[in-house]
Amino acid sequence: MTARRTRVEAHIYRRPDGALEVGLRDTDGRQRWFRAGRRITDARRLRDELLGRRARGEPLRAPAAVRGAPTLGEAAELWLSEAQGHLSAWTVRRYREAARYLGPLLARRVGSIEPADLAAQIAAMRREVSDSTIRMALTVVRRSYRWVARRQGLVFTSPVDLLEATERPSQLPARERRRLNREELAALLEAAPEGRWRTLFEFAAVTGARLGEVLAVRWRDLDLGDRPRVRIEWQIDRDRVLRRPKTARSVRELPLPAGTARRLLVWRARTPWSQPDDFVFASENGTPLDRSNVRRAFDRALRAARFPDGRPAFPEALGARQGPKPTFHSLRHTAATLLLAEGAALTEASRHLGHATPNVTLAVYARELQSAEAERARRDLVERAFRGFTEPASMEALWKRYGSASASTGGNWRET
Repeated sequence: MTARRTRVEAHIYRRPDGALEVGLRDTDGRQRWFRAGRRITDARRLRDELLGRRARGEPLRAPAAVRGAPTLGEAAELWLSEAQGHLSAWTVRRYREAARYLGPLLARRVGSIEPADLAAQIAAMRREVSDSTIRMALTVVRRSYRWVARRQGLVFTSPVDLLEATERPSQLPARERRRLNREELAALLEAAPEGRWRTLFEFAAVTGARLGEVLAVRWRDLDLGDRPRVRIEWQIDRDRVLRRPKTARSVRELPLPAGTARRLLVWRARTPWSQPDDFVFASENGTPLDRSNVRRAFDRALRAARFPDGRPAFPEALGARQGPKPTFHSLRHTAATLLLAEGAALTEASRHLGHATPNVTLAVYARELQSAEAERARRDLVERAFRGFTEPASMEALWKRYGSASASTGGNWRET
C-alpha cells in the first residue's frame, strides 16, 4: 500500500501529489498537519514558525480561535480604517477596490483560508483584472492577517506566504528609469513657456522633489537671498489634499542654484499669488495646480523641445519607438543622476532626494552610482597611465618631432 506521506526532514513530509506538509503535535497532544505548498523553503519557514509558537505554549491550531476571528472582509476594513492615518485617501481607495475581487473569500474567517482557496480565487481574478490589481489584493490579505495577529492576538499563517510561484501574479519587470542628459534637459527647459511652467520644471529638476512636494511649496518656504534654499515639508496628494510627507527624512532643506533663485524672483513678481502663504505654483484661482495639468504641460514641452541643430530632443514623445518617453518623475531621476555623476556621496544624494535611508537610494540608483564611479575610476586611470606623455612639454616635443612631417603629408599619419 502506498504511504500517504514520505518524511523529508524533521516534521516535514511529502504527500503523494508532491505537496509538502508540516506535522507537529499540538499543545493538547493531538497531531496536527499543515499544508506548506511545494517549496521546501516555505515548509521550513512554516515549521519554524509553528515550533516557536508551540515553545511559547501557544496552540498550533485553535478551532475556537478561528471561529472567533473576524472574516477577511471585516479584518481588511479594520486594517484600512486604521491605516488611513498614514496612507493617502487615494491609496486606501485603491486597496478597497482591489479587495472587492477577493469575492467569496471576504466572507471566510481569517485562519480558515487555505492556500488552495486563495490560488483558485487568483485564477478567477486573472480573467477580470491585471496582475497589479491582484498584487494589491494579496497585500490586503497579508496585512489583514497581520492586523488580526497584532490587534487581536490571533496568529495564523497567511495563505499568501504559502502560494506556489506559479500561483502568484507575475512580478513587475524592472522598468528603465528615463532620465535626461544635460542637453535634453536644456532643450526641455528652453521649450517650456516662460513663466510658471519654465520655472516649475527647472525647480523640479534642480531639487529632485516629487511632484506632490513641488506643488506644496509656498513662498514662505523659500529663502531667495544670498544663500538661496527651499524647505520641503508638505506634499499635495492625488486628491489635492495638503499632507505631511510619508517619512521624516522627506522633510528637508535644499540649496538652490543662484540662477533658479533669480527665476523664482521674476516669477514672484509676475504671479498674482505672491504672498508668503500662497503656493509658488498656484492655479489661476490660487489653489494648488492639478497634477494632470502639470503632466499635460510637461508633454507639450517634450513635443516642442529641439536641439540647437533642429532635431527633436524627444522623438519618443512624437510617436517614435525609441524607448520610454520621459515623465515628470524623470526630472527626479535626472537630479539624482547628475548629483551622482558629479561625485555626490550616497548619503548626500539620499538627503537631497528625501529617501527614508541611503539604502533606498542605493537600491533605486545602483546602476547610476556604479556608472559614475566607473567613469571617474577610468578617467583617473587614464590620467595616471599617460601623465608623462600628456604634459605640455611632452606635447611640444612631439610636435617638433612629427608636426612638420604631418603637415607635409596632409596630416595623414601612418604607423611604421
